Amino acid sequence: MKKLEINKQKFPAVPDRRYFTIGEAAKLACSKPHTLRYWEREAPVLDNVERRGNRRYYTRDNVLRLQRVNYLLAEGNTLAGVNRALQQTPSKQSLAWLRDELREVISIL
Repeated sequence: MKKLEINKQKFPAVPDRRYFTIGEAAKLACSKPHTLRYWEREAPVLDNVERRGNRRYYTRDNVLRLQRVNYLLAEGNTLAGVNRALQQTPSKQSLAWLRDELREVISIL
């Protein structure tokens, strides 16, 4: 099984849009659509908006949360651990993720 490289994965900036399709959300989260569906099933904290024809749409906050999930999984957490981290107050891992995101924003500015 291929191991993910920690902190080498750069997530693309999330555009300021209202909704994203599952394909767009998967690209922004550096994942695949079937993986997002699995995460939704296993981590009830992740949600989406279902519209006509049971299509999945994600808000900007959902996409940012998906990026955070991918980051935490790359750090070596299990999906159950990620689910607990998303439900609790900020942990050291989530603060590390936020720090990395802020450094990227500062480097852009």
